[in-house]
Amino acid sequence: MAFWNAPLDVEDHARKATAAALEMREALEELNHALKLEGSPEIHTGVGINTGPCVVGNMGSSSRFDYSVLGDAVNLAARIESSCKQYDTDLIISEHSMVEGYVYEFIDEVTVKGKTEPVKIYTIQK
Repeated sequence: MAFWNAPLDVEDHARKATAAALEMREALEELNHALKLEGSPEIHTGVGINTGPCVVGNMGSSSRFDYSVLGDAVNLAARIESSCKQYDTDLIISEHSMVEGYVYEFIDEVTVKGKTEPVKIYTIQK
């Protein structure tokens, strides 16, 4: 998991998250090409991007803790990421994280577990 905009404000964090996902896609394509040449199996990943308020800080106990994020926005990102296989894509972006400059393809309108409001999800084709 990666997150932007904490502990300091990050201008245009949704765009930076999208750019990072596309760079990851490109790097994975290069890696998979090398793996194929050596006869190894390919690696497939999924990325879910969502933007919204969450709780940020040190989470855990005195013996084990991490600086992390919690909340509905994080849960939605995780739920749409886990849907990548179902939609045969490596990237799903919620309607809350769309930024200008990319060509989005509508995938579906989903109501994820634990929610009653549907959210539109999109991908960016290769």
